[in-house]
Amino acid sequence: MTYELAVIGIGDIRQQDRGVSIHLLESLQYRFNQKSVKFINGGLDGQCLFELLEDIVAKRIIVLETAETIVTPGKLNYLKITPAKARILEELLLITVEPFKTDWGTKLSYPLVKRYNLILKEIDSIIKEMLEQATS
Repeated sequence: MTYELAVIGIGDIRQQDRGVSIHLLESLQYRFNQKSVKFINGGLDGQCLFELLEDIVAKRIIVLETAETIVTPGKLNYLKITPAKARILEELLLITVEPFKTDWGTKLSYPLVKRYNLILKEIDSIIKEMLEQATS
């Protein structure tokens, strides 16, 4: 089956904020239960990402990941790739969330919990926009 959109979450829920992508993936599954959207738990650290990307038949793909850079914690970063030679894939969007804490523990840090709904809403609107592009 060809999907309009695939969303892949990569993260380790045992390391506080490193698991936020998996939590977001689960929340988004409840919001978008259409057959045209596929949600995939991509594992702990993205080592299998290229294999996943090879196996997914989707026009658009969003990869959610945590990444520690010099950007403000709780902020989203974007990398959009539009492959020129892809047969089916029209767009790949990598969204990284800056973690506040990455200690061992299954709960998100308090600052990230406070921002969670804003992050979820922003990703929700991106998914809606991508699905609208697919139907227009």
